Amino acid sequence: MAVHYEADAPIVVITLDRPEVANAIDRPTADDPERVTRVTPDGDGPVGPTRMFLAKPVIAAIEGHAVAGGLELAAWCDLRWPQPALRSDRLSFYEQWSLGLAEALAGEYRHGMATLATGEMFGGLDRYASGAWRRGDVT
Repeated sequence: MAVHYEADAPIVVITLDRPEVANAIDRPTADDPERVTRVTPDGDGPVGPTRMFLAKPVIAAIEGHAVAGGLELAAWCDLRWPQPALRSDRLSFYEQWSLGLAEALAGEYRHGMATLATGEMFGGLDRYASGAWRRGDVT
C-alpha cells in the first residue's frame, strides 16, 4: 500500500510511501474508496481532502519537495516542515494576537525573510536539482 494510516488516540498519522517516485501522488494513491473524487467546481478536487473543512489542525512533515498534488496537500495543512519555517510560522502565530492585520503581516514577513536567510530552502532546491531525492539522500 502506498498510503499508511496509523491512529494513536487523538492523533492520526497518514504516510505516503512511494520513495521510488519521491512520494508522487498518482490516481490509485489519491483515490478514496469511501467517496468519489470529482474534479469539478463542486467536487473534492484532484487529491480530495483539500476542499474539506476540518475542525482539527493538520500538520505536514515534508521531506524534500512538494509539487502538484503533494503541494496541494502541503498547502492545505495548517503547519508544514522544514523546522525553521515551522518555527517561524509558529512564532508569527503567537505574536499576531495583539496586532492589527498590517502589523501581523509585517511580522510574518520579517520572520519569513529570516527563515529564508538560513539558506535551508536553497539546500533543499540543490538536493532536488541534483536528484538526491531519487537516491533517498535527505540530509
